[in-house]
Amino acid sequence: MKSAAALLSLLISLAGVGCAASADDADTESSGSAVTGDPTYDAVVRGTKRVETDNTRNAAQSASTHMIGFIRGAKTDKVLTRLLSVKGWTEIRDAEGGQPFVKAEITSDTTVAGARKIGVKLTLDEGVTLEIEGTAKEGGRGIEVRMVNTTGYKHWLAGTILEAGKMRIAFDLVPYEGGVIVDATMSAKLKKMEEKAAGMTASVALVFDWIAAGLR
Repeated sequence: MKSAAALLSLLISLAGVGCAASADDADTESSGSAVTGDPTYDAVVRGTKRVETDNTRNAAQSASTHMIGFIRGAKTDKVLTRLLSVKGWTEIRDAEGGQPFVKAEITSDTTVAGARKIGVKLTLDEGVTLEIEGTAKEGGRGIEVRMVNTTGYKHWLAGTILEAGKMRIAFDLVPYEGGVIVDATMSAKLKKMEEKAAGMTASVALVFDWIAAGLR
């Protein structure tokens, strides 16, 4: 059995993946018009992805990471399809080449009032499972994907580390300058080991890299 710290790191990395993957092979068309003249987005288009982590601790978070990236030549519906492709999650690797999870399955998939709602169950290599619920719908600037954990994580020795509803991920897919801006935020409120949260929420950038790699 891995240590509590190692399992927590694996769990949060996986959560970033899970939040980024909210349904299986969706093919949603986006009719949102391209945003123009955003200085932050312009900088990303000209350079590389932007990743900023806030480790301020308060009642809502232990830490949060905001990531902005650009996929040139992509369309929002294709980015969404990649983002919500459950079968491909096993391809994602962390910085050390580790596999965050070995199995993922859709437990529910419905569309209500134009919003797709899904449930996903993820299985880690130590047999730990995490359940996540998410929605994908058209927003004012593009497609909005929102995810939240519906089950927590309790280690047999350390006790409760992550409660249900305390990890949230938001992905905005914005058509921009001949491609798609992926504007994502992940936050987590941990009951213990809060100092680990800043590095863990940064795993949202791994999700972007995986999406972009599959569309090039």
